[in-house]
Amino acid sequence: MIDTIEETPGDARAVAAGRILCGGPPVWPGGEEMGFLQAWPGHRRLAGLRLQSLADLGASRALIAEAAATVLPAPAFDAEARDFSRDFSRDFSRYFVSAVFPGHPELGEAPWAADFALGELYSYGRVMLPAILANFEGDSDMPVANLLRPACRLYFHSEEDTEPLDQALAEFPAKGDELWPAMARHIARRSTKADRTLLDNLAREPENRKPPLQWGLQYIVRGDVVLDDGTVVTLDELAHEVGMAPLEYIEHMPEHIEIDWEESD
Repeated sequence: MIDTIEETPGDARAVAAGRILCGGPPVWPGGEEMGFLQAWPGHRRLAGLRLQSLADLGASRALIAEAAATVLPAPAFDAEARDFSRDFSRDFSRYFVSAVFPGHPELGEAPWAADFALGELYSYGRVMLPAILANFEGDSDMPVANLLRPACRLYFHSEEDTEPLDQALAEFPAKGDELWPAMARHIARRSTKADRTLLDNLAREPENRKPPLQWGLQYIVRGDVVLDDGTVVTLDELAHEVGMAPLEYIEHMPEHIEIDWEESD
């Protein structure tokens, strides 16, 4: 699969394999509206990225199903976990892979183990897009970017004035997809029931949009995984196999972790 990764994807399989590139530049593919789906809130998108990373390295269907038991459950951020995340700085490779495959500690020595672990460690771009949009100054030539910027600012600073978002919504092109205003309001924690229904339906049924947006909804948002032989495996199938409920298609925006950079041990 790794040889199908392209900077500018031309088909569904290229989107499936290449979405992991958002670990570097958070907007992937760049220059495409589809790239802003990387700001979609929730664990489903991140779980799909991690499992696709394994598939891109040639992991078998059986190994991906086993990894799903660890990857699909959303992490629970209690007080202790949040404190730990602030100070996260640990050796990663062998122990990370063993944690993903607890029944197979020998996989920590697999040829692809270091690539997978390091890819996960350095894929900080997967969660950076909202912060980058919130701090971007100036105007973009992409209406979606101009719409999501004030939405992301309100996510991080809910006390700020909503006028910039209201203005961006009013200026969004009439011919633009209604997906984007709904997503902007949801990121800003101001979505309506109709917004959430629309977003949920599009994530469940990407075929309701034409490519390339359809491909982004299927692979970036819904999280489907494509194997080396072209087989498509949905996260819902994997959840069923490991005995857990399917992940939500659209989640509420989580609380962000405030870090005191002046604090010392």
